[in-house]
Order: sequence, then C-alpha cells, then structure tokens
Amino acid sequence: MKYLGDCYDSLDELVFVTDKDGNKNIKLANEMIAKDKERLMLSEPFSLEGEVEKYLNNLTEAMRLTLKLKMQDGYHTAGNWEVDKPRHDWLFYYPAQTDVTVTQIYWTEESEAALEDLSGGQEVQ
Repeated sequence: MKYLGDCYDSLDELVFVTDKDGNKNIKLANEMIAKDKERLMLSEPFSLEGEVEKYLNNLTEAMRLTLKLKMQDGYHTAGNWEVDKPRHDWLFYYPAQTDVTVTQIYWTEESEAALEDLSGGQEVQ
C-alpha cells in the first residue's frame, strides 16, 4: 500500500473488506480512493494474493472493468438527463473523469446530429 501511488497515477489507497465484527481482511479490497480523495467501489472485491506483479496486473484489470461499467451506466443514464435526473444531479453519481468523458460523447453526438440536420436542409435551433 505504501507504494501504490507510485504504481498508479491517481490511485492513493485501497479499502479492505471488513466483516460484521469490524475486522479487516487485508487480502481483499472492495474500494479505491484516488489522490483527490474521490472514492469508487470496485465492481467486485479484489484479492491481493500471489506474486506482486500478477496482482498488480489483476488490479489494473479490476480498475478498468469497474470504470468501464461505470462509464456504460453513466452513458445510459445520461440519456435521461431531462427525465430522471437533471444533469447537475447526475454528475454526483459517477467519478469525475467518467462525467467528463460521457458529457463529451453526448456533446459530440448532438453536434453531429445538428450538422447532419443542417446538411439535410433543416434549420438548427
């Protein structure tokens, strides 16, 4: 844990699973904390066992999967900004980089649609 931040740009620490009695399992993590203190639950608990090189590679994959799933969920819920959650509320349900990326994807899609409408003869409002 001491050198985790040296291995990953933004990862500061992992939170370990605690049982019902409050005992930490130091080989099983379920949450990431970034250097800016943003917290994100892993999609599934991650085991820190075996050779360091292997579990760091497995940690990288666990982080990627977690962020991929968050990004997909954020993208699908962003389609309902006007209905379910206003955008200013939606922003607080996802990691900051996910918010930025999904917002850029939607901006690009809306811009492309507007340009296609314009080239098709419709006026953009």
